[in-house]
Amino acid sequence: MEIERKWMVKGWPEGLPLREEFAMRQGYISVRPTVRIREEALTGGRTDYILCFKSGGGLAREEIERSIDKELFDDLEYKIIAKPLIPKLRRSYTLPDGSVLEVNHVDEGQPTEFWYAEVEYPTVEAALAWQPESCGLGDYLKDEVTNQCCWFAFQQLIMIAMMPSPRIDVAIDVSGTAFIVSRNCFVKTVSSQMRLRSLSVFS
Repeated sequence: MEIERKWMVKGWPEGLPLREEFAMRQGYISVRPTVRIREEALTGGRTDYILCFKSGGGLAREEIERSIDKELFDDLEYKIIAKPLIPKLRRSYTLPDGSVLEVNHVDEGQPTEFWYAEVEYPTVEAALAWQPESCGLGDYLKDEVTNQCCWFAFQQLIMIAMMPSPRIDVAIDVSGTAFIVSRNCFVKTVSSQMRLRSLSVFS
C-alpha cells in the first residue's frame, strides 16, 4: 500500500539536508490499472529499471514494483510505448521529524516544466495528521493536490495520450503553474503532429 500526499511547488526547498538525487525517465503502458516503466539513475551511483503497477489515485492505493533488466526496459520503451519518455529530476530531503520529502522537477526547459512534492506515511491516520507547518514548510507545501478529483481525471487523459496507440492527443496550455491547469481542468485536443509532453508523473 502506498500512502502519500502531493503538492505543487516552485523550485527546490531551502535549508533541508539532501539524502539523494535521481535522474528519471518514465512512460505508461496502461491506465487502469496504471502500468508504468521507469529508469532511475542515482547521482554518482547505480541505475535501476522498474516496472510498476498502481491502482486508483488519491491518498492511498495499492502499488507493486518489480526490478527488470535493461533489455526488457528497452523493449517496452521502443517497441510498446514508442514515445519519448518523461524526464524528471527527483531530490529527497530528510525532514526534522524523520519523514522524507521527495521533490520532482519535470520537463526541465519545456513549456510544460513544473515541480511537485510528495511525502509518504506509514498509515492513513498519520498522513491526515501530518502538517507541513510542523517542519517549517507551511509556505512551501501550500498547494496540495492529493485528492483533487479533476486533477486525477486530467492525469488519466494524459496517461492515455502517452500510451501505445493512444485514442486521443493531449497538450497542456500552461498559464502560471500546473496547479492552475489541474484546478481548471483545462485540456484541449491538438494535432497528432505535435510532440506530446506529459504532466502525468504523479503515478
